[in-house]
Amino acid sequence: MKSYDLIVLGGGSAGLVGAKLAKGLGKSVLLVEKRYLGGDCTWYGCVPSKTLLKSAFVAKHIQDADDYGIKGYFDNADSVFGHVRDVRAGVYSGETPEVFRNEGIDVVTGEPFFKNENSIRLNDNSYTAKKFLIATGSSAFVPPIAGIEDVEYLTNGSIFEIEKPPESITILGGGPIGIEMAFAFRRLGVSVNVVEKHDRILFNDDIELTGMLQQTMEDEGVNFYLGAEVKEVKKENGGIQCTVEKKGENFDISSERLLVATGRKPNIFDMNLEKSGVSFDKKGVHVNKQLQTDNKNIYAAGDVVAPYKFTHLAENHAIIAVQNMFLPVKKSINYKTLGWCTYTEPELTKTGLSAAQAKQKYGENFLTFRFPFDTLDRAVTDGTNTGMAKIFTDKSYKILGATILSERAGEIIAAVQIAMDNNVPLYRLDRIIFTYPTYAQCLKYLARAAYIHKINNNFFVKLIKKFK
Repeated sequence: MKSYDLIVLGGGSAGLVGAKLAKGLGKSVLLVEKRYLGGDCTWYGCVPSKTLLKSAFVAKHIQDADDYGIKGYFDNADSVFGHVRDVRAGVYSGETPEVFRNEGIDVVTGEPFFKNENSIRLNDNSYTAKKFLIATGSSAFVPPIAGIEDVEYLTNGSIFEIEKPPESITILGGGPIGIEMAFAFRRLGVSVNVVEKHDRILFNDDIELTGMLQQTMEDEGVNFYLGAEVKEVKKENGGIQCTVEKKGENFDISSERLLVATGRKPNIFDMNLEKSGVSFDKKGVHVNKQLQTDNKNIYAAGDVVAPYKFTHLAENHAIIAVQNMFLPVKKSINYKTLGWCTYTEPELTKTGLSAAQAKQKYGENFLTFRFPFDTLDRAVTDGTNTGMAKIFTDKSYKILGATILSERAGEIIAAVQIAMDNNVPLYRLDRIIFTYPTYAQCLKYLARAAYIHKINNNFFVKLIKKFK
């Protein structure tokens, strides 16, 4: 039985970062992956989806070339998915088993099963370790819809393997995956239907900004069926028919393909986890703030840990978990500045508290500063002036959270996260000389609004105004 300082289960974002960090600390490491290193992000998530979105953006810009004084012509997108797979292969070339073996990390492909609290069975061999990192990720959750197993539905795990865009597609789910794919496929010329059980898309984001994004997508031809659920699916004339229920009434939607994007489930149920001394449920592995499980020698990171499932968080989890395993100073996970972004055009991003969360925590004792992008020079010159930025602060102007709908919103939000992490009040950002013209200047105007608000609410200023 071979022994290691650390066995990492899962070769996705968390597993790769965790394995490299442990090796850098001088530890012996075994990295176990069921299929391909790189995990969901490289193969079925971030990399292929953002590549597809970029192609869709280019297609849209070609179609709109006349708006910029240029003649353009868009024929078809039949080669797009080949391009997606080529880009994915390029990214994977830096994540192959050989790359990690050359760094001194052992890599074994297979399905691991816990034998007991400190050993696993893998490909008829046994391995033991002082520490384990469970980082096996998540996969698409497919709801128990009548007839679903009788049709060839797609998930994020299979959609990037199709040869070319279909004529039409129905997407179940109006979350980030569903909305990004709806946006991409529509711009590639596909007829798109989105069915979402909630009464709005992107339920965890700002209701006003999601409404603006939905309107943008509807203007481009995406069909939304909100507050609706698919009750049955069946084959129909070479395509798929969905029976949808909304407000007690049923109707049918037909399309060539069906994409299921109704959430994620942790990949923890086929590894005999019961033998490890780790507690878990359908949402994931139970951990403390140091990402340690009930078994003090087993930690977990990434999508197997509820409630958030993001690549950037998985990497952060892995760093904290491995540091806590092998270093004397323990660190805790902090979600204060956690952000996410839906990569549509415009992008929709968020960090910290939402307006609803701020109201729940502070009542009426918080402030909202807003900036519309139709007054931002760079957005006007680019023709991308649909959007809004909001920053929420307490009465001392400490930033509680922010949400932005705009071009490059995912880049802009980083400055807000830095300010939040360093407890910089919003009005102090007015000191920064932002480059003109940029999208980030929206932060300058928001900061200036906070500064003016602060001055106007100063006791002496109020007193002067009273007797003026």
